[in-house]
Amino acid sequence: MAQVHPVKNTHGHHRGFRLEPGKNIDQFVQGVCRVNPNIPGFLINGDVFPNPLVQARNPDLWGQNRPIDVAIGFIHGDLNTNNILVKFSENREALEGFYLIDFALFKEQQPLFYDQRYLEMSYLIHSMSNISFAKCVDLIMLLAKADMLESHKVPIEMAGATAVITSARSAFDVWVQENHPSQHGRSEESWAREFEIWMIMIDWKPIPLGSGCKRRSP
Repeated sequence: MAQVHPVKNTHGHHRGFRLEPGKNIDQFVQGVCRVNPNIPGFLINGDVFPNPLVQARNPDLWGQNRPIDVAIGFIHGDLNTNNILVKFSENREALEGFYLIDFALFKEQQPLFYDQRYLEMSYLIHSMSNISFAKCVDLIMLLAKADMLESHKVPIEMAGATAVITSARSAFDVWVQENHPSQHGRSEESWAREFEIWMIMIDWKPIPLGSGCKRRSP
């Protein structure tokens, strides 16, 4: 375990260069959402969402955030769905194994949950292409409020993806309980703050769902 300060860790992250003006995230906000990348937030279906790019670029907006305790170890660094190879049995009914590839961004002494959050986002982005924009917003709001989602509360099209994510989170929860019992059952505030940190550190990019991105009034 180690203490991580959200602002310092975000700006010192190995993907920090992606926050720079002119990079993919900046271009996406300007080209697809057609808004100024420096606006404080987005108005989406009547709800205001903070602009992660602005939050990551401006440490002063974080206020007096205190360090949080996180599990530290080896991370893949780019654990998206394209970097996992799966081997099935000949009848394709049983899983015989899986293999991780592309370790170019492998790091030591990094927050372990980074890989989990990164893989979740990669999986969700692919899955959300099958549902409407309004349902995407509803799902994101649910993910922001609960660690373990109940399948009957999510859009039917996302039931399978939700089950996979919940299964992975449950496995991590068991691991934390067995190896770091002092961290098990910590407050929802701590989980929410850690989730926010990982989302900003990850290669954030809004899902291109047409007219959903709107400027928030200053």
